[in-house]
Amino acid sequence: MSWRDFLAHLRPREAHAHCDIPCGIYDPLPAQIAAMTVLRMHQLIEGLQKPGPDASKEELDRYENSLSRYVAAATSARPLASSARWSRSTSRTAPR
Repeated sequence: MSWRDFLAHLRPREAHAHCDIPCGIYDPLPAQIAAMTVLRMHQLIEGLQKPGPDASKEELDRYENSLSRYVAAATSARPLASSARWSRSTSRTAPR
């Protein structure tokens, strides 16, 4: 085997990368906003005071509506935050 053949054998056939240079092509802001949304919704859910057994229908409705809105917002923001985190942590692939 010649030196050239040996080097050709070592040459990567396929490579994937995402550089760490802040060129502005990859913008982490949407993922950061989504993550902060999920965090804030969890804080609001934890802060909700469940109405007691003698609560009025309006108090129960207010609680259920708030809880539903917070859960819906957190649920819709979570995939963006999770997928962005996943794609950044696995975007570097070793040559084959």
